[in-house]
Amino acid sequence: MRALLACLLALTLLGCSSLDTSFDYDTGADFSRLRAYTWIEDSSAAEAATLTLKRVRAAVDETLVARGYRADAQAPDFLVAAHISSAERVQVTDWGYTYAPRGAWYGAHDIDVYTYQEGTLILDLVDAASRSLLWRGTASRMVDPDWTPQEREEIVREAVAALLERFPPTDSR
Repeated sequence: MRALLACLLALTLLGCSSLDTSFDYDTGADFSRLRAYTWIEDSSAAEAATLTLKRVRAAVDETLVARGYRADAQAPDFLVAAHISSAERVQVTDWGYTYAPRGAWYGAHDIDVYTYQEGTLILDLVDAASRSLLWRGTASRMVDPDWTPQEREEIVREAVAALLERFPPTDSR
């Protein structure tokens, strides 16, 4: 019975591995003036070389260009920065006390502990002139170290699409 419950917990966690997104923006910013962008170069050579960051950049470029923005390193209206992190998380499920036949209580208290990696992508869009943050989107989800490169590509594209779906904010000026 306990093994069945543990399997159900694992399936529940995998089912909950959907993407969690949030965003925030400067309510006084005029997003309608934004036409061209470029990337903020990260001084961290180790991060800049990651395959995930390369996938993020490609997906952001593709999405922004498809929405009518153009890449322009000479005269950008806004700058784009991507930050990627990973952290170990713990999921604890308390199943309560176990019952015996005829309603008697067992003294056992069933608790399952499951650890997993959670990856987070943060996209910052910064005003090129003032260097002030205009918009920030965050996407997080459980990651599996055994994903294929194709699965990683698909998940990055999903995260970028979900974030940039809310850019520019519809209720901005």
